[in-house]
Amino acid sequence: MQSFGNFLLVLIIFCTAQNSYAVGLKVAENDLVTLKADLIKYDDNSETLAANGNVYVSMGPYILRADSLYYDIKKEVLFAEGNIRIKDEQGIIATGQRAVLKDKLKKALIDEFLLKLPDDSLVMAAYGTRNDKNKFGLYKAVFSPCKVYCANKPIWQMRAKDTDIDYEKQRITYKNMFFEVFGLPVAYFPYFFHPTPAADAKSGLLIPEIARSKFVLPIYFRAKPNLDLTVSPHISKSHTIFHGELRHLIQYGSYEVKGSYSHHPYYKGEKHSKPHRYTIFANGNFHKDKIDYGFNLNRASDKAYLVNDFENYASYLESKVYANKVDKTDYLSLEGYSFQGFRASDKKNKAPIVFPRVRVQKVIAIDEEETTLFRLKNNSIVYNEDYERQLARNALELTLSKKIITSNGHLFNLALANRSDSYWYSSNNFSPNTEKEKVWARNIPEFHAKWRYPLVRDIFGAVTAKIEPIATAFIGKNYNKDFEKFALIDISKYELSEYNLFSPNKFSGIDYHDYGKRFSYGINGSLLFEQYYLDVFLGQLIYQNNINAKGNKDYVGSSSIDIANNLKLYYRFRKDKKLNPIRDEVGVTTNSKKLTTTLSFSKLNNISKYYSDDGLVFPENKVSQISLSVGYQIFESLKVDTGTQFDITKKTRLLNRSIQVTYIMDCVSITGRFYDNFTHDKSRGVKKNSSKTFAIGLKVLNM
Repeated sequence: MQSFGNFLLVLIIFCTAQNSYAVGLKVAENDLVTLKADLIKYDDNSETLAANGNVYVSMGPYILRADSLYYDIKKEVLFAEGNIRIKDEQGIIATGQRAVLKDKLKKALIDEFLLKLPDDSLVMAAYGTRNDKNKFGLYKAVFSPCKVYCANKPIWQMRAKDTDIDYEKQRITYKNMFFEVFGLPVAYFPYFFHPTPAADAKSGLLIPEIARSKFVLPIYFRAKPNLDLTVSPHISKSHTIFHGELRHLIQYGSYEVKGSYSHHPYYKGEKHSKPHRYTIFANGNFHKDKIDYGFNLNRASDKAYLVNDFENYASYLESKVYANKVDKTDYLSLEGYSFQGFRASDKKNKAPIVFPRVRVQKVIAIDEEETTLFRLKNNSIVYNEDYERQLARNALELTLSKKIITSNGHLFNLALANRSDSYWYSSNNFSPNTEKEKVWARNIPEFHAKWRYPLVRDIFGAVTAKIEPIATAFIGKNYNKDFEKFALIDISKYELSEYNLFSPNKFSGIDYHDYGKRFSYGINGSLLFEQYYLDVFLGQLIYQNNINAKGNKDYVGSSSIDIANNLKLYYRFRKDKKLNPIRDEVGVTTNSKKLTTTLSFSKLNNISKYYSDDGLVFPENKVSQISLSVGYQIFESLKVDTGTQFDITKKTRLLNRSIQVTYIMDCVSITGRFYDNFTHDKSRGVKKNSSKTFAIGLKVLNM
């Protein structure tokens, strides 16, 4: 390969002979160098070349622009001055006012150095050096991802005497660094580093925060590109909680594990607390050979830990393993479940375990149009509740269905169904009057019919109106007192609504069933204007000769209106046959450019009959609550959100309240949240609590 000096000498001769100001020549087999300028001069005596005005040099992937250029051929050193821009093979652009370059523009010393990173972050320095294509060395440098305005300091920046940028390691390293806010130093670090904006995540210390009156110091470990770990000590006056999160991406899926551990002091009245407290939340999802499989593991040390330290009000935790294979409408599912209850009445040795649970479905089309279908469904479980009770259940359902669409738009769904349930029960109860083992079965044949007649019409070309009457009829075996022995696993309550009014079985499980003759009817209606939308539904469920039904002739309904996406109102209800209220829900949401509000009211009546299935006691047998949330965008960068919830069943009682202030700029986010919860449960150690959270997010570092 010819030297850069020899190339330029040849280039000079070519320029002189041709009297041209834009030339190109191959230096080597794969190198093409181009020089353009308003004026190019060559001094034969000093063996120097000078170019002035719109200087452009292209050498392989490197491009140099400047106002003027001077080249010393003997020393093979190039001097550039005025509005310098150097672009490298990675697309990185460095600018300055004066520069000394060598080795085909790969090595440089740049005065008044400015580097713009891919995310528009800026690095400025008194001068910078580049010794190879991947490394910059800077003196008196400033780094900031914030927007920089004339005569104004950025929101935050990092200033250091010595700074190194390593693109091979994707890291920026500082020595003797000051962290500055609006130009004022607030922290000093003798050594500090962070990834470049375009880099993958790197190990290091993340920005601390204050959460729930605890100081949180997150530490991030990047073991591999597909494996990382975050450890976050939550430090308070009384105790420290160590929180960890592991994430791993593998060939066939991924899994993550979150957990915490703390050595707690005992609190007065916390009957169910432990000194060693922990949580573990893990999940994995995988896919191979058309099979989805995975797991969820959720556990806590005691009934109060999640509420008091994490504001998690779950009444139970569920863990499971699963494997599924789905092919259009056919599927095979294998699952296993375990539960941890947090109610005062829940006992550890009574927590149920379900394994296995096997579900199968096969659908066969009888005709080419696929309007006549034969469906086979089977649901099998083995249920264990401590050592005293074991249960196995199998439910086989066969259904022949037919869809009919008439020429004038009537829609019919007809079905003949039969479900056969079989149970095996075993007890280790040593009471002399208790059966040790027994087997029993039942058969539930039914006829299902559903009719719909959707009608749509445009009114005056401005309004689209839709009316759809719906009716269903179910005819099956009448309720028998003997069926009570099947009520062993599933809950006996259901919430009747517009969503399940037309379902063959309103209950969520198999033990309980809608026996006898049932008839449901309703009507959907909607009006669509240019900026208005009105939706209304009204329906009723009627049971005949079904003493097991908790609601014999209940009404359900809903209505909503949307005005230009700025105002939304809704009302949902459930009433008994005498129109006495069972459930009422009313809500309104307003949405303007700056203000968003949501106000809702809900009321449940006769809870013991329609809702409570777990022994919970409601003194008034009803609950009435009001919730309010308000969000206000004060400025483009500043938002306030507040929320509160009241119980007004007997007298007004504040349940919880919160306020959150969020400040977001181009390079920083600041969030402060205050939360008070006034509910408590002495029976399981749940306390009234207040929390304060303060977090700062910095672009590049942790945003």
